[in-house]
Amino acid sequence: MSIRPNTAPTKSRADRPASRYQSSGAETSRQRKTNVDSFTSQNIWENLTRLRQHSQKPERIIRGSYFVFLFNGEGENSALKTCLDDLHKHIDQHKFEFMTAQSEGNDSIILILKNFNLLDGCLLLSVIANHSAQRYSSSPVGSYFVVPQNVRLSCRLFILSKSKFTTATRRRKGVPGFTISCKPSFTTRLSEVRIAVQPNRNIETFINGVALMLTNARFEKHPQGIDNHIQVLFNGSANRLKYSLLETRFINGDIFDPSDVVKNDELVKQSSKIIEEYKKGLNTTNSPKSGSANDKKSPSPTTGVNSRATSSATSPSTTRYKTGTQASEGQNTTSNNHSQGNLEKPGYLTQEQIKEHCVASISAAKVIMQTKSSQDILKTYIRIPKLKYTDIILDRLKDLRGQSHCNIIVLNLNNLHESDAWFSSLDVSKYTSVIQAPHPSTVRILCIGGITEYILIALDKIGEIMKL
Repeated sequence: MSIRPNTAPTKSRADRPASRYQSSGAETSRQRKTNVDSFTSQNIWENLTRLRQHSQKPERIIRGSYFVFLFNGEGENSALKTCLDDLHKHIDQHKFEFMTAQSEGNDSIILILKNFNLLDGCLLLSVIANHSAQRYSSSPVGSYFVVPQNVRLSCRLFILSKSKFTTATRRRKGVPGFTISCKPSFTTRLSEVRIAVQPNRNIETFINGVALMLTNARFEKHPQGIDNHIQVLFNGSANRLKYSLLETRFINGDIFDPSDVVKNDELVKQSSKIIEEYKKGLNTTNSPKSGSANDKKSPSPTTGVNSRATSSATSPSTTRYKTGTQASEGQNTTSNNHSQGNLEKPGYLTQEQIKEHCVASISAAKVIMQTKSSQDILKTYIRIPKLKYTDIILDRLKDLRGQSHCNIIVLNLNNLHESDAWFSSLDVSKYTSVIQAPHPSTVRILCIGGITEYILIALDKIGEIMKL
């Protein structure tokens, strides 16, 4: 069977119809760019119509969407109510709710928008931002749906604290000139959000930024009855502000009552007199007393000079011998007093006293060890004079360990505190009259660990060394 070739005529590349996705070169690209940039309308409805055409499912309800707006002050409430009444015509009634935060002299309007779609959110935020901008504009348009030229659009709202907003993703960059900031509010249940566009940006930038924000938003699920809870929160906030302001004294009223100052004038004068009398009494008490006793204790210089001159004149022959004798006597007296002061100095022990105290501590340690079971594993501490005996024991330390089968170590400054409790429990008064403990710099402390009977052997060996 032969295969017949396909003889159907084929169209050349030039004869093929142009695809609808193909461009016709630079002219089509230039035409497309011109059409995009030519849209500069300041009408909110026209921008929303364009947003509807370029968005996917713009009328789909945003899951968990919940916005709270707070408008303070009485002056703007009438104009604001007119604006919100116009919005009621375009947003469903069940998405829109008004409430009032009551406080003396300050009625605030609370507006809640919930379970809304992309177009509802863009419409409400744009109208509220336009209303706020026209209040401070020098040339207001008068319509809530037409934005004046050269105004900066901004809006403040509250969201539940766990909701998250973002203006850019990995696939899509943020809208240039559109900013969003989120910070904690006066309550932990809500967060405050501020959105704005930079100066010289039109309503198109604002709506595109809001649309991107709502597209990427992740709203916290609002529980049932949250509306009443929000109203209670804002009422409490208004009351706290009111009470704090009532405690403040303003300049437009009397800062103080002049009559109170007049009443206190007499009290101030009486207090001043009492203070002056008290100062005089202190000066009298602290002033030095002049008496004859001071004059007697400090004889005049001339009297001393005359007496010395008289004594030298009456006995010229014996002066130098008596002077030498008196000087030597004075030196002997000074040296004797100095040596006696060292012996009687508190905390000062001689080497014999230090040795006597160390031997007494060994005897007291033996008494405690004898009260224990012979097979108990214990630890004891003894003092050794640093002079002479420390070197002897260190030389014989290996032999002492072998003969007593005990672990004997010399404590250093880091673990010296371990022995404090042991020495405080020793009663050395039975074995010596030197009860005062020697200074730590004059002794070394040995730690002996092992079985009770072996510890007694080690104490006997060390006691024999102390008798040398």
